[in-house]
Amino acid sequence: MSIGIVTFDGAGNISVTSDDNELGTLLSGQTGTDTYSVASNGKVTFVSGELIIYMISPTKVFTMSTHTLDPNPTLGFGRQ
Repeated sequence: MSIGIVTFDGAGNISVTSDDNELGTLLSGQTGTDTYSVASNGKVTFVSGELIIYMISPTKVFTMSTHTLDPNPTLGFGRQ
């Protein structure tokens, strides 16, 4: 499980700062970057291929992990 701040720059770049729970171990201040594209239906895909986001409204998103080695995809919801 993770909680954090995601920043989209509007030009296809994203940065993330999060605190993660990895099997009971707290990993604070994790950071990452990626690039993304947005389809006309609101589907946001990332170059890493590990996450899909659907824009539900201008301030709400639905997320789904797509990591090929994870047998239990993570679903999430976010809002501004």
